[in-house]
Amino acid sequence: MPIAPKSIFAWVTGSGPELNARQMSDRARAAAEAGRHQEALDTYAEMVARFEVNANPGVRLQVATALFNWGHTLADLSRHDDAVQVFDRLIERHGRDDEADVMLVNHAWVNKGASLLALHRLAEALAAFDEVVRVTDGAISQSERETQSRAWLGLAQTLAEAARYEEALQAADRVVALASGHGLADEDVFVAAGMLSRAESLDALDEFDLSVATYEPLIDRFGADLDPRMQAAIARAMVLDALAEERRRPSDNAAAAWRRTFEWFADERLGLDPALREAAASAIDDAGLRQMERSALDDALVSFDRGLVFAETFGSAQVRGRLLNNKGVVFSKLGRWPDALEAYEASLAVRTSLDERLKGTRLALVLMNKAEALVELGRMAEALSACFQAEAQLPPLLITEEAEGLASKIRAEIARVTSLASSG
Repeated sequence: MPIAPKSIFAWVTGSGPELNARQMSDRARAAAEAGRHQEALDTYAEMVARFEVNANPGVRLQVATALFNWGHTLADLSRHDDAVQVFDRLIERHGRDDEADVMLVNHAWVNKGASLLALHRLAEALAAFDEVVRVTDGAISQSERETQSRAWLGLAQTLAEAARYEEALQAADRVVALASGHGLADEDVFVAAGMLSRAESLDALDEFDLSVATYEPLIDRFGADLDPRMQAAIARAMVLDALAEERRRPSDNAAAAWRRTFEWFADERLGLDPALREAAASAIDDAGLRQMERSALDDALVSFDRGLVFAETFGSAQVRGRLLNNKGVVFSKLGRWPDALEAYEASLAVRTSLDERLKGTRLALVLMNKAEALVELGRMAEALSACFQAEAQLPPLLITEEAEGLASKIRAEIARVTSLASSG
């Protein structure tokens, strides 16, 4: 995700509507900071509805700020469709009439792009980031340069998601150039994010010598930083650098890279957020999935195996279960059905220990993978049992397209396995 601007809270003086608007905005902010998100959302909505038509410049600024923070809060809650609508409301109704509106509208475009990227609406995300780049072209103030850096970072990440890696490289380099040496408050954060985006695009292009040559200075420069935002970039860089070392031909540095990675994650002096370890394990899993999609199955197995070692040390049961299932999928693609079945059963053993809310369709998918392996091994009765177990995992009301689609596949597989068992 692109680096999202911090929430913006406008402080104005005055009385009457202006003061009332500020008080409501303050109340919403306090609710958000206390984790009472629905109260915050309701207060923003009420404040905007009450004061949106007021022409007082101070009230207008408060309303624009409330709209921004409303959208920001929705995005933090992963309600990205709703966030896009609120950001659009700010963009459409507040234009670029004065300096404050310009700042808020540009930030709204960036955050809108970030939510669109999260929704995988890539063309729309690119258009949002392009709009900010266009209107801030030639920016000279620090605030404009920071906004432009955010937009270019969004472009780099969206272009990479669209597999337009050469363009993503150019955008990542632009982030580093814009943020370097201009005294930005978050200069290091932007430089690290730009370098990380560049390295990941190089990985996707199989340019592992060049990606390692980007990861290494990134880690050397910022590896001891205690800023949680920097640590998030370094956590990802650590595991991806080690994976890139694995894929260099030849490379004698992979073992050392993994050793450094484990030492960094175990370093209590850094005070790492436990969520970073989880995110790093997921990053390894994602790398394996990309390799699998490109039919680099041996590389995918290496990634999943490395991810399992990492997850067993630092990750959660949820990530381990996912890695084991994905390893089983690779074995299935290779026709190694006994190995695939073993991996699926290991995944199920891990996943059945999870909280109920983490099972459902995820567990059903693994059961269906297990059923496929059992069919290939000629164990039809067990395959049919796995299908029925998968069906039992689905929610009573199929309220999502994913659940409905999976239910149809399960029914079709039950019919197929039953037919095979009868004919056998």
